[in-house]
This record gives sequence, structure tokens and C-alpha cells, in this order.
Amino acid sequence: MDNSAPAPRPAWKRFLPMVILVALLASFLFLRASGHLDFVNLESLRENRELLNTWVEQQFALVLFCYFLIYVVVTAASLPLALLMTLTGGFLFGAVWGSLAVVFAATIGATLVFLAARSAAGDWFSRRAGDKVKKLEAGFQDNVVSYMLFLRFVPIFPFFLINIAAAIFRVPLRVFFLTTIFGVAPGTFIYSLTGSSLGSIFAAGEDFSTSTILTPKVITALVGLALLSLLPIIYRRWQKRNG
Repeated sequence: MDNSAPAPRPAWKRFLPMVILVALLASFLFLRASGHLDFVNLESLRENRELLNTWVEQQFALVLFCYFLIYVVVTAASLPLALLMTLTGGFLFGAVWGSLAVVFAATIGATLVFLAARSAAGDWFSRRAGDKVKKLEAGFQDNVVSYMLFLRFVPIFPFFLINIAAAIFRVPLRVFFLTTIFGVAPGTFIYSLTGSSLGSIFAAGEDFSTSTILTPKVITALVGLALLSLLPIIYRRWQKRNG
């Protein structure tokens, strides 16, 4: 029987996620400097809606792919553009295609951060997260699937912090990936659906505010999903208390 220790991972594999993140950040800086991200605000969408719609009609797949890549960069670099980008996706591609693009782009971007935090750059990510990560430790120990879904359904903590915390507390990659997909999907669809109505709002000359999206009904629905995701944790604690 061979009891020898497993061979260490090659250095390039340990640093690969961090290299990808740096490349994505450099891509974002290039896009910002070249002005290609100037459309990512509501006023620019209003002023350039005809041009943007023409692009989508003529090159739907290409524009969708470019949007997808930009959203991956936005997520991986933890840039405060997710809401506007999601609304833009709904506006350009409709609620269904916009939602699909955002859900998978956000998941891939989050997974890159997760893998980078598990790589040789983990110490840097831990320092960036600070003491806030400790507040999440108990939940990950109780039921990792339920807790990940809860954190994704209701963004009590910053998105990037959850990605780093999941890496620190050794959440399996498959669990992280799937819970991120299903966890971000409900909120994404709400914002994409809202974005798909921007065209008629702009055409009517009406004003739009992002503060009107999260109505009491929407908030109640999201909180309800979050509470359902916590049921396994609540049941387990009840069993321990009464066992």
C-alpha cells in the first residue's frame, strides 16, 4: 500500500485564479478608459436606446456575449455596478435572456473570487474580508447549503464577502456554484423584468428610480424564500435542543 503524500499542486495552478482576476480587472480598466462602459447608467440608456436596440437586433449573440463577459468582470472585481448592469440586461435582451446571462455571469465571477481565495492568494483575501468573516462562521458549520442559499436570497452581507467566506470555511466548489446559481436567480429575475419595461418608460418620457423596484410584496417574497432556506438549520437546532 502506498502511503506517500500526494504530490503538491503545480505553482501555476495555485496562482491561476488570481491571474485571471487580475486580467479581468485590467480588462475593466481598459473598458472604462475607452468609454465602452458609458452606457451603464439610466440616463445613457434613455438617450441611446435606439442605437443599443439596433445593435441587439443586428448582432444579438455578439452583444449578449460581450455583456456576459463585462458582467463577469463586474462581479469578480466587486464593482458597484451589478444593479445597473442587471437592469441593462433586461432592457437589452428581455427578462429571460437578461436573467440567464446575469445569473451565470454572476456565478462565474463569484466562483473566480472563490477559487482565488482558496489559492495561494488566500491570505490577501482574508485580510481584505477582515473580522466580518467571523460573523458567518456559525452558519456555515450548521448547514452549508441552506446557509449559502439564505445569504444569496437576502444580501445581508456584501456579495464579495460571501465568496471569500465560503472559500475560507471550505465550502465544496459544487455546492458554492449551485447555491449561487439558485440563490441569485429570484432577485435577478425581478431586476431583469423591471429592466425589460424601461423601453416603454423611456418612450413615455417618464422618470424611473431604482428605489421603486423593491416593493413590500417583492421584499416579502425574497424574505420568505430566505426563511424557507433556513428551515433545515432551524430543524437541526430544534433536534439538538430536544434530543
